[in-house]
Amino acid sequence: MNQSPDFIEDKPAPTFFEHPLHKFASLSKSILEYEESLAKRAKLNPKLVYKYLNNKLNVKSIIYSLINENRIITNDRYEIASLLNKYFNSVYSRSDHIESDNNDFDTQNTKKCLFDIDKIVTLKIILEYLNNVNTNKAMGVDGISPYFLKQTSKSVSYPLFLIIKKSFGSGEIPDFWRLANVSPVHKQGNRSDPKNYRPISLTSLPCRIAEKIIRDLIINFLTENELINPKQHGFIPQKSYFLTYHLSLGKQIDILFTDFSKAFDRVNHKKLLRKLKKIGIDELLLKWIESFLKNRKQRVILGDVESDWLDIFSGVPQGSVLGPLLFVIFINYLPDTLKNHCLLYADDCVIDPNNQCQSVSKLQEDIDCLIEWCKESSMDLNFNKCELISVSTRDSLEHNYIMRNPISGEIYTIPRTKLQKDLIKSDLNWHSRVCSAAS
Repeated sequence: MNQSPDFIEDKPAPTFFEHPLHKFASLSKSILEYEESLAKRAKLNPKLVYKYLNNKLNVKSIIYSLINENRIITNDRYEIASLLNKYFNSVYSRSDHIESDNNDFDTQNTKKCLFDIDKIVTLKIILEYLNNVNTNKAMGVDGISPYFLKQTSKSVSYPLFLIIKKSFGSGEIPDFWRLANVSPVHKQGNRSDPKNYRPISLTSLPCRIAEKIIRDLIINFLTENELINPKQHGFIPQKSYFLTYHLSLGKQIDILFTDFSKAFDRVNHKKLLRKLKKIGIDELLLKWIESFLKNRKQRVILGDVESDWLDIFSGVPQGSVLGPLLFVIFINYLPDTLKNHCLLYADDCVIDPNNQCQSVSKLQEDIDCLIEWCKESSMDLNFNKCELISVSTRDSLEHNYIMRNPISGEIYTIPRTKLQKDLIKSDLNWHSRVCSAAS
């Protein structure tokens, strides 16, 4: 009798539902159904689509090598972390001197943002913030994970309540809350150049809860008293801007797009605190924010490798909860110093002539005023990223605009964006640009 060798196992053929191709088809169907559901929900919450696409496109890459100070490529991970941390540290402003009062301080707000600690810090509020912790967030230097905080919220809420209340009452923050692990994120260009990375601070999660309490308090105060400049669109939801009115008049619009260099890192602490005081921030709250900003330290983390600690001399932490709001307040009054219409988008500034000041000279005056404001505010313009675009229902006329570097005296002629011909057609139809970007 013939027998199969014992190492051969007779298996029945897989059914249709067990076949790998069916499993793949089932997965593809589930993904398609989810994406269709996402598209429908996006009408109410557009951020869902952006979040989904970013997760698909955002691939974390390992930094294998960097060019050091001697223009030699290094593969040593500790040296790479140290080079990045040294570069991030180099952009901070060492000067805390205030040369003069600029237009930001012409008026003082008479209303006060009261720091009623017993009202804003309750056990119920702390527990609510803990239950809403995003478990996908990274840990800070203290090693406290978001998953731990959320799962033990009932046990942790009371000790955290006491810590935050003590911190607010004294106007001081724990030393651990001043420390940040920095994750380098590649922006663009050569991946071996430290200048092509930006720092994202991974701060203490308990500190982030305290920041949220402060942020919500200040935002409510600014909103109720209409202190946020209506031309400020950065970190402000549901804002949009249209050119239709200007074009209906048959006029040409020269629009200047500017960019602040290392904007978040260059914020001068003394000047920021003075602006906060001018808009009505309570003295004790001001003291807490000063403690939050001063004496900070950072180190770069690359996997299991970490650089040495370096001091932070200026700026608001990128990746923090309170940082974006503090930056918005810092540049809030910039549009009021200009004659033309100005819009702020986070660290970008857009200037275009309004219907009262439709002239080349007025726009050039505003460019000069912007550079002067940067000088007084210890900010720098990234001249290489400043561009001009002309929008018109007719053939546009090319006017030359210049920028003068206040330090070197070098004069830059502002270039016209290369995307102008693709970006806006005579009928203001974006179809060709969308097709080009999607292809």
